[in-house]
Amino acid sequence: MLFSFESPLDLLEESFKFNDYEFILYHLINKYPAYKEYVKKSNSMNRLMIMDNSAYELGDDYDLNEYAECIKEFKPDYYILPDKFNNAQTTMTRSCEFLNKFPNLPCKPMGTIHGSTVDEMLNCYSFMNTITDAIAISFKLDVFKELANTEHELTDIRSKYDFDTKKSKMIWPDDMAYAIGRNRFIDLLSKHEEFDENKHYHLLGVNLPQEIVFYKNKPFIKSVDTSNPIVHGMLGIKYTKTGDLKKDIDIIYQTIGKPTVKMNDLMERKLTALELDDVKFNISGFKDNFRGTK
Repeated sequence: MLFSFESPLDLLEESFKFNDYEFILYHLINKYPAYKEYVKKSNSMNRLMIMDNSAYELGDDYDLNEYAECIKEFKPDYYILPDKFNNAQTTMTRSCEFLNKFPNLPCKPMGTIHGSTVDEMLNCYSFMNTITDAIAISFKLDVFKELANTEHELTDIRSKYDFDTKKSKMIWPDDMAYAIGRNRFIDLLSKHEEFDENKHYHLLGVNLPQEIVFYKNKPFIKSVDTSNPIVHGMLGIKYTKTGDLKKDIDIIYQTIGKPTVKMNDLMERKLTALELDDVKFNISGFKDNFRGTK
């Protein structure tokens, strides 16, 4: 799996060393000259690039014309079609409208799966499977929480992360529920009669760093983007030695509150030497968690 950790302006040059590819937020290109130069440099190095529509950062306020112009200028390997969180029909409609309005873009579209139920998600997948070359799966959909909080044999996971294994009803903390639910959905998807393992599958963000271990045996998932290790490092929060956020992180969250800030809000922050050390520690822990070297 290829990793891309979204970074502030202060870390863009350094990010070429710890990222396997570039995950580009289009709305930052014209906002920050340094970000545009970073994208240009990635092009000159012939690195893999996925361009995002910035819907997570901007909601419905993204400019489709500006987005299309960025795609034309920088020619990413993949660009993510317009979507709507938790809404399959709107996602499919927006994706088709964009493809019809901009039919000759010089790269491959990536469709995102959405829906309020598992059936809607699978129907959305079937639709995207026919019109796109790649599939993205978001990280915080309501249906994932519902999938997680159902009866399943997950005693081994509960034990690993110190949850009470005696409870008969699975009620997970939100972040773990999103993580477990997405993994369960992907398991269902991989058994779908229309599943195409040869497509490029991308994970849009992660809820917890330990979530990444679920995908070690899913080689069809080719890439993931997240700002999790960098945001936490910039806020002075280090992962545990096992590369996750359990145990001592709960105490920190109780003290300062759980971070809800997005990288979009930290782009202009300068890092201290200590913050940079924490960021590098977290990135290493994230990768080692997936590779099983911790």
